[in-house]
Amino acid sequence: MHPFTRREGLIQAGRIGSALAVGLPAEEAAGKSRPEQHGAGKLKIIVAGGHPGDPEYGCGGTIALYTDLGNEVILLYLNNGEWPAEKGGAPASVRMPRLVRRARF
Repeated sequence: MHPFTRREGLIQAGRIGSALAVGLPAEEAAGKSRPEQHGAGKLKIIVAGGHPGDPEYGCGGTIALYTDLGNEVILLYLNNGEWPAEKGGAPASVRMPRLVRRARF
């Protein structure tokens, strides 16, 4: 028996993954286009991001989807987006109002 290398493991994993992907029926692989709302209650969803704009860029479609379903979606920024003055960045007093205007769109 020869030693099992990482390369052989990756090759086998690729073959298994391909076989599984090809073997799934198309309708199951595609999934449902919209998540189901279970029960009458609405969800409160918090989407967190490190900087202003991060949640919108990373999860914009999901945010729109759950908002359209009538759920409350809250965006949480872990900082206000202010850059140090020595780096010449825009202050939070400029960045946050821009973000609020874009979110209303």
